[in-house]
Amino acid sequence: FFLLLLLLYLLFAGGVMRIRAADASDAAQVDRLVTASTKLLFNATNTVNVIEKSVFSVTALGDSGEVIGNASFYDYPNVQSIKPSEWEFWTSGRYCDVFTPANTLFLRFFVASEKENASKVFENVMNTLFHALPELRFVLLPVLKDKAEEKLEMNSLSNFFNACAMIDDSVDTKEDTIRMYSCSYDDIIGEAMVREATAEDYDDLTPIFQRQQENVEERFGNFFLYKLIESTDEHNKCFVYEVRGRAKGLISVTTDFDPTVYNELFDLSAYDGLQGGDEEEGDGDGVLKVSLFGMEKEYETMCIHLLSYCFERFPKAQYLIITSEHTTNEFPLLKYCTRAIPQEHKDADKELYVLHKYALTLDVVVRAIEESDMEAVEELVSGLDDAEVILGDVDRILSVGADPDGKRVFGHVVECMGAPAGVVITRDGKFDAVPFRAHFNIEEFILFSQYKMREFLSLHHFVLNSLFVRHTKLVMRELLRKLGRACMFYRVYNDVVDDNDRIDEEKEQNKSSRVGSVVKRGYTAKVTQGEERFAQGLDCDAIKGQCS
Repeated sequence: FFLLLLLLYLLFAGGVMRIRAADASDAAQVDRLVTASTKLLFNATNTVNVIEKSVFSVTALGDSGEVIGNASFYDYPNVQSIKPSEWEFWTSGRYCDVFTPANTLFLRFFVASEKENASKVFENVMNTLFHALPELRFVLLPVLKDKAEEKLEMNSLSNFFNACAMIDDSVDTKEDTIRMYSCSYDDIIGEAMVREATAEDYDDLTPIFQRQQENVEERFGNFFLYKLIESTDEHNKCFVYEVRGRAKGLISVTTDFDPTVYNELFDLSAYDGLQGGDEEEGDGDGVLKVSLFGMEKEYETMCIHLLSYCFERFPKAQYLIITSEHTTNEFPLLKYCTRAIPQEHKDADKELYVLHKYALTLDVVVRAIEESDMEAVEELVSGLDDAEVILGDVDRILSVGADPDGKRVFGHVVECMGAPAGVVITRDGKFDAVPFRAHFNIEEFILFSQYKMREFLSLHHFVLNSLFVRHTKLVMRELLRKLGRACMFYRVYNDVVDDNDRIDEEKEQNKSSRVGSVVKRGYTAKVTQGEERFAQGLDCDAIKGQCS
């Protein structure tokens, strides 16, 4: 997965301001901007640590490249009275809006050079945040009740944050020392919508497709977009993403094709052979195929809203597929799909990507494993080569919770839409951190001095239903939060991997795409096949992680 680097360098009207990924080296310049009001609201004494461990952190630069602001976001509130691993339960009983780990972040720190400039800096930061993380809906800010409004005003945040509406005012007891404020996606990007395309969108859309592909009309014919939009019917639809009255992207989908032909070339057993819809009624609307897609560069990450709308307009559809040439560069839609594995001894002339409608859900919960989960876990791991090892670890977790050498073992179940969809086994990583640092260049990924030994975690088994692979980064982030850790190790012994086992390679790719490969000390090139590799877990929501 990737976050579009273009979003890190957005230029906004009213002067030149550049927003880029924050780095721990920014801390010295950021500290010069900190005032008494900053300390009063955020209580951040170690800026290096805040930036290093943030889920999302950006720095604002002025005309000459000087640091004029910084904002850092965490996935839990910086409040002593609320456990980081349980904040969602605390908010659910108090506030009207539904705040979840999948749709909410917390503002941990914000500072800007001048008060009159602070509002502009924060507005640009929030635009960048909501574009980079299009499924994010809320940014929360917990503030001590005493003079809460005054603290927001002093930090130029009062125009962006509103007090969260409470379910029952009686819940706001004297024991609650904080007041929660929120800034929503709708507050910042409120003029965007998805709708059916019309002929009037032609002028807005044509330049987008011309920039994506040269000689586009020579290839598809004159006014091909106009003809495509005008020819829509119950099986062929075109939808656009509109911002401030202008079309910024288009997706064209069809149900008028035979999905079974792909079964000959690809292993689609995990997707029921693409037999979506009601087979008894001979429903042909069970699978959607993307026939055309184009998006303005600035809004590419918002394509997920087009995908959701496709399933809304075709409620019987279960799957959406995308085909592309082998040489085509990855484009935003693919980050939400899973690459289909070609059948053995079959040479497909195109790549096939599959998305199940349920993969778009944000109803994802990571919780500690329980005795009652054993049957579901056995079903999840059945057929895997290391199924016995995984079940053995689960038994150990449920019985003693530790290995014979005393190392703690943790087990978590991933629930999607209320049903078990994955299982993850991790171990305490504090005994591995120092040896790994001695043998691998960990400092290329983390500032080791900012981590306590108890904050390291070691990943051993990760099993997730293929329909929900896109949630891997969220699951990893939730594991770290639930266990109070900040860095995850994943160790791979390549000498035990069969080079010809393409399926195992695909499974590793799905997991390792969320971590960074770290080379051994003394090596100048990437560690090659056959050597031991070490991977340090990165929070893929963090722009700073993406830029590492």
